[in-house]
Amino acid sequence: METRADKSAKAIPQAAGRTSWPVSFAQNRMWLLDRLQPLGQAYNLARMARLHGLLDHDALRGALNDVVQRHDVLRSRYEVENGEPVCRVGAGLVVALEVEDLGALPQDERTEMAHRRSREEAQMAFDLQRGPLVRARLLRLTEDEHWLLLTLHPIVADERALAGLRTELPPFSASRHTGQNAGPCALRCPSHETGRGHAQRQ
Repeated sequence: METRADKSAKAIPQAAGRTSWPVSFAQNRMWLLDRLQPLGQAYNLARMARLHGLLDHDALRGALNDVVQRHDVLRSRYEVENGEPVCRVGAGLVVALEVEDLGALPQDERTEMAHRRSREEAQMAFDLQRGPLVRARLLRLTEDEHWLLLTLHPIVADERALAGLRTELPPFSASRHTGQNAGPCALRCPSHETGRGHAQRQ
């Protein structure tokens, strides 16, 4: 079924295989703010999901990068060219999934530490020029309880990428766990913002 994001994307010009784009007006504002002071908690988009049941860490790590490979904006970084910011999309960027085991702590301390880690992740700044602009950490509280922390710089948090992380990560992870090919991850999903930046300057 075609989503609202898919329909609106049809109005944005794309170029297959292109790795450099002018930034959109919205991205330019974020870039300027970040130049004045690296953006942290006030702007970062932080999400936490509590996962229950036995978890295949390797499958989740692979699925996360399947989503990242599918969505160009999640592989983007932002450099200066002739005094202006440009968006560059890397082909082989890998997002690390850091796993922290809190299982040795008493139950009350585990939960307190998990909340502390969640706050710390949200507050950490990103480097727009180096990337990646997506950060992931997995907290293991018990064998069958994990917290997945995802943090994005707002410059890459477009509608399609957010929807991808929410709806594609579970089936991709399940596919990897069973040894099947995730399939749809092979299809690139161009960013709204990179295409919009090109259109706004025509």
